[in-house]
Amino acid sequence: MSEFAIPLGLVGYLFACWCLWRMAKNFATGDEWMAWVPLANLFILFRIARRPAWGVLLLLMPLVNIVVIAIVFMRIAERCNLSPLYGMLLFIPLFNLLFLYELSSASHVTRTKR
Repeated sequence: MSEFAIPLGLVGYLFACWCLWRMAKNFATGDEWMAWVPLANLFILFRIARRPAWGVLLLLMPLVNIVVIAIVFMRIAERCNLSPLYGMLLFIPLFNLLFLYELSSASHVTRTKR
């Protein structure tokens, strides 16, 4: 089983990065390449959610990080004209990958100015 863990994890990471890259491109955040860099991609998430960059520091705090990431994904779902409850799909295994793909599709993205 362990010989499949690393390749499977790598495929999951690359898929999540690709979805984040598409989201950054759809929302015209600039610096879409940051989606592929392991810690820099968190700044892209916060930029898409229109949250301050210092919020990434809150992800270092246990239990607070769960609430913060839920708020970020709920805000991104709102920006995509979806129910904020879609952000809770992040916590269900395998549905989180489908949720990321859904958010990265350009059909429901509203491109409003700050």
